[in-house]
Amino acid sequence: MFDPVGVGMQLTAIPTARHLDPLNRLKVLMSAESAPQGLLVYTTEEERALPGGNRALPWQRLPSWIAGLLG
Repeated sequence: MFDPVGVGMQLTAIPTARHLDPLNRLKVLMSAESAPQGLLVYTTEEERALPGGNRALPWQRLPSWIAGLLG
């Protein structure tokens, strides 16, 4: 089994704190204990850490990220 993760998708190449607002609201609804990390999927090549325990993942890496969760 895997830990729940809030996932948001944005059509942007440069994620900013403003792009995290919907994802952070989702994490609050899920409770911080069940979703400590959020994943923002966006349109560039580089994975990066974002504020608030979130990280940004390029669109093309999403299928392999899901496959890794499912084992």
